[in-house]
Amino acid sequence: MDTNLLSNSIKSSAYFTFTFEGESAIDASLLGLTLSNISYIANKVVENDPLQPQFQLKVNAFEKGSFAIIFQTLLACMGQLSTLTTIQDAASVFDIFKGMFDIKMALKGNKPKKITDDAIKGYVMIDTPDGTHIQAPTGSRIVIDRPDIDQKISQIAQAARLNNPQNGFRLSSGPNSFSYNSEAVQDIALPIC
Repeated sequence: MDTNLLSNSIKSSAYFTFTFEGESAIDASLLGLTLSNISYIANKVVENDPLQPQFQLKVNAFEKGSFAIIFQTLLACMGQLSTLTTIQDAASVFDIFKGMFDIKMALKGNKPKKITDDAIKGYVMIDTPDGTHIQAPTGSRIVIDRPDIDQKISQIAQAARLNNPQNGFRLSSGPNSFSYNSEAVQDIALPIC
């Protein structure tokens, strides 16, 4: 990241955790694949933002227990971040990731029946073929629009399933924690057809 830009820009930093539920060890190749996919997706989400902020995703020290990966998102942008952009602050990256997992879980490998964007409120409403509706941050729509992002999210779910088929994974940021059990992981792993 250009330090000149950082000194003259709006900065935002946030932490989120991706936890493989179960054991405190993981196959190195599954860990590498998961880290690579989360990094790829986060960068594509930020590139998709109209303001194109500078972005870094860092991995912080691992904690003991279930295998938790602590990410720090760092964001710098010239000008003012607005509610009309995809990324309002560094914490938005967590919300977008959660939204992508929720969308894939709700769709269960199917294409959405209808997608409605609300740019003013910053969300997308997705109608699923089974008649349910899901609301997610606008940036989460990238999982539907981009097959490469869909594939990466599927691979993250597959890694969680391979790591421990009886458990899932958890996403958390501050006091907010969202668990995806083994059944949800199965749905998330399905590519959107």
